[in-house]
Amino acid sequence: MKKSKPAAKRKASVRPITDTAGDPSRLTPIERIGRETAAAAKLDLTNLKLSERAFLATCQEIYRADIGCYTPFESFFADIVRWTMWGNTPTLDTIRAELAEGSDGEFLHNWNPMLQGVKRFIQNYPDLIAEIQNAAKSEAEQPAEAAHA
Repeated sequence: MKKSKPAAKRKASVRPITDTAGDPSRLTPIERIGRETAAAAKLDLTNLKLSERAFLATCQEIYRADIGCYTPFESFFADIVRWTMWGNTPTLDTIRAELAEGSDGEFLHNWNPMLQGVKRFIQNYPDLIAEIQNAAKSEAEQPAEAAHA
């Protein structure tokens, strides 16, 4: 399975650059840290509504679950957020290119092999799958307070 390329090494043709200053491949490590610092400084955690807290928690969960090509959706989502953070908000063409079959888009490039790997894993390790499913079922049946104790 091909590992996802870091954002800095992806081809510009996949992500049309409208703001070359926001092109991640052209940012130095210091510039990246500066943009990340500026984005982090905007985070306002005061007076959040339930839906806003839930949204931020979901984003954090997706971000933390991103391990590259092994998590195609999470990687795609995190890339979109990073592009925006680095000053290169994706366009419709950018998203289409990323999702287009037969293109250099990472999503489908990673999705299909990952799906094949999951199917093979399930086929080869049914006992482990049953154990994982039972553990997940037990965890889901616990009251919310007990699950976080």
